[in-house]
Amino acid sequence: MAIVAIDVLDVGREGGIGPAQRIALGLMIGVALAGLTLIPLKGAPA
Repeated sequence: MAIVAIDVLDVGREGGIGPAQRIALGLMIGVALAGLTLIPLKGAPA
Protein backbone atom coordinates (compact mmCIF):
# COMPACT_ATOMS: atom_id res chain seq x y z
CA MET A 1 0.00 0.00 0.00
CA ALA A 2 2.84 2.37 0.79
CA ILE A 3 4.47 1.75 -2.59
CA VAL A 4 1.22 2.65 -4.36
CA ALA A 5 0.96 5.85 -2.29
CA ILE A 6 4.53 6.80 -3.17
CA ASP A 7 3.88 6.21 -6.88
CA VAL A 8 0.68 8.26 -6.80
CA LEU A 9 1.98 11.17 -4.69
CA ASP A 10 5.50 11.42 -6.16
CA VAL A 11 4.44 12.27 -9.71
CA GLY A 12 7.35 14.65 -10.35
CA ARG A 13 10.01 12.01 -10.67
CA GLU A 14 10.54 9.70 -13.61
CA GLY A 15 8.46 6.56 -13.42
CA GLY A 16 5.31 6.60 -11.38
CA ILE A 17 2.30 4.52 -12.33
CA GLY A 18 2.26 3.21 -15.88
CA PRO A 19 -0.66 1.97 -17.94
CA ALA A 20 -0.23 -1.67 -16.93
CA GLN A 21 -0.19 -0.68 -13.26
CA ARG A 22 -3.34 1.41 -13.73
CA ILE A 23 -5.12 -1.58 -15.26
CA ALA A 24 -3.92 -3.85 -12.45
CA LEU A 25 -5.04 -1.35 -9.79
CA GLY A 26 -8.44 -1.05 -11.44
CA LEU A 27 -8.84 -4.82 -11.51
CA MET A 28 -7.70 -5.06 -7.89
CA ILE A 29 -10.29 -2.50 -6.81
CA GLY A 30 -12.97 -4.35 -8.79
CA VAL A 31 -12.10 -7.66 -7.16
CA ALA A 32 -12.09 -6.02 -3.72
CA LEU A 33 -15.55 -4.54 -4.33
CA ALA A 34 -16.84 -7.90 -5.58
CA GLY A 35 -15.41 -9.53 -2.45
CA LEU A 36 -17.13 -6.99 -0.22
CA THR A 37 -20.49 -8.01 -1.68
CA LEU A 38 -19.89 -11.55 -0.43
CA ILE A 39 -19.63 -10.53 3.23
CA PRO A 40 -22.88 -11.37 5.02
CA LEU A 41 -24.36 -8.27 6.62
CA LYS A 42 -27.30 -9.93 8.33
CA GLY A 43 -27.65 -13.04 10.44
CA ALA A 44 -29.73 -14.85 7.80
CA PRO A 45 -28.54 -18.39 7.01
CA ALA A 46 -27.17 -19.03 3.55
